[in-house]
Amino acid sequence: MQGFNFGIGRKSVADSIGAASSVYSPPPSTAAIFSPTPLQAPFEEEEEQGRGLNGTLNGAVNGTPTEQDSSVNMNDPVAMHLLTETAINDSSNFQVLSFDEVALLKKERGFLKQRVEATRRKLALETKMRDAAHSLNRLYASAGARASPEPKAGGEPERPTRRRTLRGAFRASNDDPQSLADGEYSASRRKVQELSQELIPLEKRLAACEQRLLEHTAAILQLSHKNAQKNGAQQSLLPHSPESMMSQARSGRRGDGLDDYDFDERSLYHLSDSIINIEQNSKKKTEALGQISQKLDVLAQRLHAMADNLDAPPQPTDERKLDGVVEAQIVYIEQGLDAIAGTQARATVDTQRQVSDSEQHIERVNAKLNYLLSQSNSGSSQSPELDQDETRGKDLPSQLSFSTDLLERLERRVKTLVEQKDILTRQIQQQRELNSKSDAQRDAKIVELTEQLERTNQLHEASGQESEQTARQLNMLVDQVDQARQQTVLLEQKHGSAQQELEEQRGLHSQTVEKLREAHRDELDNQKSVHQQELDKTREEADRLQSEVVRFQTELTMARAELDGAYGSRAQRAAEMSTELSKKNEELEEQINSLHMELKETIEDYEVMTKQSIDFEKERDRLEDKIDQLERQCESLNSQLHEEQVKAMGAAAAAPNDTTSIAVLKGEFKKMMRQARAEHLKSFKAEQDERRRLEGVIRAMRKDTGQTMPVKRLALNGVNGVNGATLAP
Repeated sequence: MQGFNFGIGRKSVADSIGAASSVYSPPPSTAAIFSPTPLQAPFEEEEEQGRGLNGTLNGAVNGTPTEQDSSVNMNDPVAMHLLTETAINDSSNFQVLSFDEVALLKKERGFLKQRVEATRRKLALETKMRDAAHSLNRLYASAGARASPEPKAGGEPERPTRRRTLRGAFRASNDDPQSLADGEYSASRRKVQELSQELIPLEKRLAACEQRLLEHTAAILQLSHKNAQKNGAQQSLLPHSPESMMSQARSGRRGDGLDDYDFDERSLYHLSDSIINIEQNSKKKTEALGQISQKLDVLAQRLHAMADNLDAPPQPTDERKLDGVVEAQIVYIEQGLDAIAGTQARATVDTQRQVSDSEQHIERVNAKLNYLLSQSNSGSSQSPELDQDETRGKDLPSQLSFSTDLLERLERRVKTLVEQKDILTRQIQQQRELNSKSDAQRDAKIVELTEQLERTNQLHEASGQESEQTARQLNMLVDQVDQARQQTVLLEQKHGSAQQELEEQRGLHSQTVEKLREAHRDELDNQKSVHQQELDKTREEADRLQSEVVRFQTELTMARAELDGAYGSRAQRAAEMSTELSKKNEELEEQINSLHMELKETIEDYEVMTKQSIDFEKERDRLEDKIDQLERQCESLNSQLHEEQVKAMGAAAAAPNDTTSIAVLKGEFKKMMRQARAEHLKSFKAEQDERRRLEGVIRAMRKDTGQTMPVKRLALNGVNGVNGATLAP
């Protein structure tokens, strides 16, 4: 019996040095992934050592014998018995799982194997990427300054080219290649670390799952071996077998230290006990054989239920011959297992044949669908086309995926055709409605034209009778129109002169306003600068006076201290100090009065400016009144012109039968009225815009003047406050 590897001492590849190989596959060429610095020559030696250590560990875990392993002699009964007993003893505490738990563990093991294999492939790819990045890093490190762009012969530097990095991104070649290589190497190393960290728990879970399955298998084999050993202990004592040797060893050494060849007289007195033990052992053996026979019978019944063409299991005819019954049941079970294996093989062959037939059928269906899709695509340029270069396998999943793709494309094609059909249906309905409407309109138009033709004939007959009178009246109207045109020309000349005068007045007004505004702005700027200078001077003077006051106070305190230490009359000193203070106060009062006078003059200047602005506004009002008067004159001239035109048209309308000339005159009159109204509105809008603009300018000027007044008042109050502060001590 061979030994079992229960997963003891299993070690994942991420825990080893290389961190890129696995115990489930040959280790790929990897380097240490947790090194924070670029790989150098000493690290490469460690990498080789780690790769060798990985190979040793993997060989030990996978069960492949190394050069130091000694081959086991399978024919050595003592060694095999020792290994068997050791395995049974080690597996005595293992857990026996149920059938459902075993199935779940097997499913989990398959899933984990797939994930481990996928992660291992990714890890191998990322390891190659990391090695390539490491090679590039060393290449750029050795290149040095040669990576910088050199100027061409003409003196112009080369244009920066673009290159593709290992990750697929484009970078300009004028960037630092060493930094780019370091970045790529860091990214690759970080990716390898992430994949290694992801592989560690997966391998641990897979190892735990396999360990539980192996423990379950070892426990089952240990139990079955114990039962077989108990039941066949007395029958399998063949010479030179492990059981016989163990039994001889147990029987050869008794408790009293005597060998089997030494005669013990006391054994004569224990003959009845040995006979009793033999009878008890035979009863236990019979009971064990009965239990085994019952279990084998249950297994045979289950096997008969599973197999279709299998005979009924053998029934025990004589309960005394349990050994023969057990052998017959074992033979029946073996035959049933062979039959089930043959049935499964045939079913596998049939399934493969059905799968191949299904693949061929699906391939034919795919060809038909492809042909239908290509035919439908040939009729429309906007339909989804099939990629002719698309490669697909011959297996069933590839064919099914290809069929699904074709069906989805056909479904999209059907949807587009249905949408086109709906659009065409709506267009046909709209065309029918338009045709019906056009027929009705055409009939109504024909009736209307017929009526108009009848009326035209009647009017033609009437006009034929009145044509002579119309000819005479036409001559008269022509003369009147000539007179009206002459009057219109005169009125237009008058209107043009008035309009020109109005434009001149407007130009003068705008020039005057601009000049006044500029003069006022310049004057305000000058006054503002002058006032600002005066204010700065006043502030400087106030600061100087304040510093003088502070200095005087310090001198006063010092003088008081000196006078307190010297001789003299205190009253005299007080009188002198009072006289000095009075003089200084008088000087300060004179300065304050001069500042008050300057501020008063500034305020008077501001009042003069305010009066001037008021006068400017009055002048503006006067000019606006004049503009309004000119506008009224223009309006009166326009009204006179219109009246003259109406009179001319009224005189022309004295002939009631001339319908053509009346219509022409009405059209001309409406046209003239529209033109006059448009010109009037245009001029009115221009005047309104000019008025709003001037009002905005005036408001801005008022706002500026309103802001300067509080500033001056604040300055005056500040000066008064400073003077008061200087006078307070």
